[in-house]
Amino acid sequence: MTRYQTTEFDTENQFDWASIQYTIEDDVIVATRTMFDAGYEVFGTYEDGILRREFNAGTEEALGFDNRVIEYDTDGKMTERGTVYPDNLRITETFQSGVPSETLIQDGFFGDGVKPWNQIVLNYDAAGNIIGRTITYDDAPQTVEAFAPGHFKTIQDFLQTKSWDTIDTFFDINGNRTGRTTAYDNGIVKQETWTGGQRSSITQTDDNDAKSWESISTTFDDNGKTSEKTTTYDNGIVKHESWSDGKRVSISQTDEQNAKSWDSITTTYLDGEISERRVEKDNGDVNVTLYSDGNRSQTMQLDGDDSTSWVLKVVSYPDAGGKEIALFEAVEDTPETFFQYFPELTPPVALEEFVLDFDDGTRIKDSDQVLDGTFIASVSKGQRDIDGALAPNEYGGSTPDTDLEAFNAWGATVGFTKSDGDEFNFDSVSLANASKADTTHIPESNWANQVTINAYNDDVLIHSAEVDLTFDHVTHEFDWRDIDHLEFVASGGEITNDHVENAGWFSMDDLSLFA
Repeated sequence: MTRYQTTEFDTENQFDWASIQYTIEDDVIVATRTMFDAGYEVFGTYEDGILRREFNAGTEEALGFDNRVIEYDTDGKMTERGTVYPDNLRITETFQSGVPSETLIQDGFFGDGVKPWNQIVLNYDAAGNIIGRTITYDDAPQTVEAFAPGHFKTIQDFLQTKSWDTIDTFFDINGNRTGRTTAYDNGIVKQETWTGGQRSSITQTDDNDAKSWESISTTFDDNGKTSEKTTTYDNGIVKHESWSDGKRVSISQTDEQNAKSWDSITTTYLDGEISERRVEKDNGDVNVTLYSDGNRSQTMQLDGDDSTSWVLKVVSYPDAGGKEIALFEAVEDTPETFFQYFPELTPPVALEEFVLDFDDGTRIKDSDQVLDGTFIASVSKGQRDIDGALAPNEYGGSTPDTDLEAFNAWGATVGFTKSDGDEFNFDSVSLANASKADTTHIPESNWANQVTINAYNDDVLIHSAEVDLTFDHVTHEFDWRDIDHLEFVASGGEITNDHVENAGWFSMDDLSLFA
């Protein structure tokens, strides 16, 4: 017979134990001793390599009890568990095929503890449900109670002297109340639950339409104060209320069956006082009312169905009295501070300005990328079927400018599109005719008298403007939004060709685009 011991250590702290000592005899484990990180030990005894007995030892702080012994059968199923608690309360549980069959609770080893009873015996059915309880009191005979599985006590009003028919009360294994169900004469059923001796919830259902509601569910916090309450009414409206530490936080109502002209009403509270109410209507309108110290301070109305000329109407109520009304006709005109109240509104995306000023002297041809590659230029063929270009030059009009501008060489039509195909905004441009100090380079007959500016979206013309040109550069502002192509077409002079009728040469500068 060879007997020896070996110890396994959790050096990398992967488990909840620090070490396991194995006692091995003839290559079969006969005993173990496990040291847990929490500060307690478990001793195991084996027969033929099968765990048959465990003993838990340690401090009350580590275990929650003084000690515990567990017995197992040859199949490894628990047959008995005995626990001793610090107040000398002893609980012995027996099992059949792993299912509880009896629990013996003793107040001290000889029934000499501080409880008013000596012992309590709980009996179970084959499914593990409690079917009986026997209490032996210190100064009275035994009291034996029998009840349905899972029940502690059932009271029935046979003589109909109460407003209820039956009351079923539920308890845990230690006799603490965990639930109660009351069936009232009018068909309402109330279910109550307790956790740790504190009421945790109440649910009422109205199966016989005795009330205007179908159900009311209420939950409570650890201090027994109401935390949430949900009421479902017969007409489909659902009302949800919440509290924190006894103070109301919010009320939310939803119209599930379209009984009202609104979809939802949500009211929020700050320190128990109303601070905001939001009403979402069937037609898409949204009304938000703000309160200060319980008094209405501002109302905001969002037009959700485009039935008004404005997107948002704001009415403020100053402390001095009266009211102030502000109307915002477009989303982009709405101050940012209001977007927090309306998730239905999409705040305008912050756009970057791109300015083409030609000061770098770059000659722009058809399909060239400009403005850091954000835009693509399109330049048509011009006079004499020659490829056009935007050619930088020093403008020589009546008021010469040292900065570079550009002219549409050969009278070509010039356009701009975003490289990624997305929409952009056209803000402004500076235009003049193509006059230069040296009129032999661009004869006066080639000067454009007018430029037509066209803006498209998905090949549909949505904006067009005709600009009369002068000898001096003039900045023209447009603020055309949500376009995907912009073009400049010149006319005037004496030029006629197959590509641009009456094409002319014009000068362009400071083209401002936003994207």
